[in-house]
Amino acid sequence: MHGGEILGSLSHGATMSGQRENVIRLRRCFFVGLVLWPLFTPVDLVAAQQGASLPALLGVRAALPLLLLAFLAALKKGVSPGAVTAMEIIAFSCGSGLLGLDALIAQGFRTPTFTSTFLVLVVQGLLLPSPWQRGLWRTAPTLVLPPLFLVVSYVVRPELRTDFDDPLLRAESVSYVVAYFAAWVVVLIAGDTTWNLRRQVHQNQLIGRYRLIEKIGQGGMGEVWKAFHPTLKTEVAMKLTTHNGPTELQRFEREIEVLTAITHPGVVKIFDCGMTDEGLIFYTMELLQGRSLKDRMAEGGLSLLEIGDVISQVAGALHEVHAHGIIHRDIKPENIVLVARPEGGVQAKLIDFGIAKQQGLGPAPTLTMTGSVLGTPVFLAPEQALGENVDARTDVYALGAVLFACLTGRPPFLEDSLTAMLLAHAQKAAPAPSFFVAGLPPGVDEVVLRCLRKHPADRYPSAKEMGEAVLAVLSSPEALGAQLSPARWDSDTLDVPRH
Repeated sequence: MHGGEILGSLSHGATMSGQRENVIRLRRCFFVGLVLWPLFTPVDLVAAQQGASLPALLGVRAALPLLLLAFLAALKKGVSPGAVTAMEIIAFSCGSGLLGLDALIAQGFRTPTFTSTFLVLVVQGLLLPSPWQRGLWRTAPTLVLPPLFLVVSYVVRPELRTDFDDPLLRAESVSYVVAYFAAWVVVLIAGDTTWNLRRQVHQNQLIGRYRLIEKIGQGGMGEVWKAFHPTLKTEVAMKLTTHNGPTELQRFEREIEVLTAITHPGVVKIFDCGMTDEGLIFYTMELLQGRSLKDRMAEGGLSLLEIGDVISQVAGALHEVHAHGIIHRDIKPENIVLVARPEGGVQAKLIDFGIAKQQGLGPAPTLTMTGSVLGTPVFLAPEQALGENVDARTDVYALGAVLFACLTGRPPFLEDSLTAMLLAHAQKAAPAPSFFVAGLPPGVDEVVLRCLRKHPADRYPSAKEMGEAVLAVLSSPEALGAQLSPARWDSDTLDVPRH
């Protein structure tokens, strides 16, 4: 198993409903159904001798295998997690429902195959375990359909009602219903217990010297987990990623080497790095107890002075990063974390250097293997959108776009497609923030629009100069006296276009 598969299995284990794991289990259940379901055919022949319609019974017997074969073919091609869940519910509810239909065609409660509904319920609950809350609605159709068909059989076939004239058979039917629902409760409890045990197994997996606790984020090139160092008794954040080939590995190692040397308080601190035998590359960093800038703004926004403080801090951190020859290339609100200082205020921390470019390592592709833009299109500099060379002024543009969003509650450009967004950054003139927010202090438009100029030479030459300019206009007497409602971000406008 290579590093990418391991990383996928860790993520899926954390949620207990990973696509690959569920597909494997569901495929096994379908194969079991294909083997067991036809074995009841002799029972149909016996029921036909007692007056039931043989063609109808054989039709019921043939329906489920055809459905399972169709689902197996779909699973082989690959489907979404939602489709996998839908297949599970449909397949098991059809299995139990067809057993109920079998009872309707044959002898009602006395149909031999009817008690097999227990088996369908148990297989679904135990082979596909989940938290009991989720299992409740997943197994509900499987539970309800057989008794429903049984009731229908006694409504549409009056001759079957004489069954209940026999006190013994009536008692057996009541016992069956009680046992059936009791089995459902047991299945929910057992499935929940199994799910929790598997979660504990995944959480106790070791990567190097570290024990994984829980997944806390998704980065540009991997996943971020909370992890625990058993020897040092310390919790850290661990970035798990995979790189294929010597060039990518060299880039990763140099990035870690440089980031480890950066001691700026505005850059997340790197502690350790390594690679497992399976090719899973990781590094650990300080575990930040804070909220992203995006989350903070979504809750109600920041004052002009607070915006100036945060943006100037990030600009200072970027200046230090640029001095070490690194271009971040993915400056966005999610990658700025605000951590409370003991003395008051917040410290802005720049995170996620997963797609950072080190000058001197050669050009990096604009597109990833999946065809998505390398970076976040909503905050992408024109040269980055066009696949041209990037430098420190590329990050200045992206931070200017973040500043624009902080002030107005929206990004500079709102487009319906990825192509239109890239063209807007490359060709359209950015609007002034005052067009959307009245009463901004003098100088704000000039600072923001200089950051967002198309040609890098027309922007601030360094992040440091940008940060100083931003702080100056947003901490001026006019800014302190401005009566503005804090901009609240609409998360929909900050999503990446999908088509």
